[in-house]
Amino acid sequence: MNALRTTIGAAMLGALVALAPGCGPKMTLPMGTQLIASGKTVNGTAPGDGMVYVYDTSTQKVLYQGRVIKGDRVSVVPEKSRIQLNGNDVEQHVLNINDDYQVRFMSQPQGD
Repeated sequence: MNALRTTIGAAMLGALVALAPGCGPKMTLPMGTQLIASGKTVNGTAPGDGMVYVYDTSTQKVLYQGRVIKGDRVSVVPEKSRIQLNGNDVEQHVLNINDDYQVRFMSQPQGD
């Protein structure tokens, strides 16, 4: 009975960890993305429809990825720990004001 409780407890803990914020699948930066803005505080505009990626060059991690349409504005505001799309918060991370950030873009294949 103790072994069964231990097994169930471990399975539940594993499920909680997997569902915790920030513990989801690791996002990776696809090859072929186009740099549209970089710096400490970053503002970029999507040149077309597709996917946008916010990349921390200091930690080498993708912090956000999402669909955009031509003209959408993406901002990284480290002093407020916010990533914004068209002025709306889409992601909150603890952002280091000393890190360098990039907004990168990949166009959507025709027909999607």
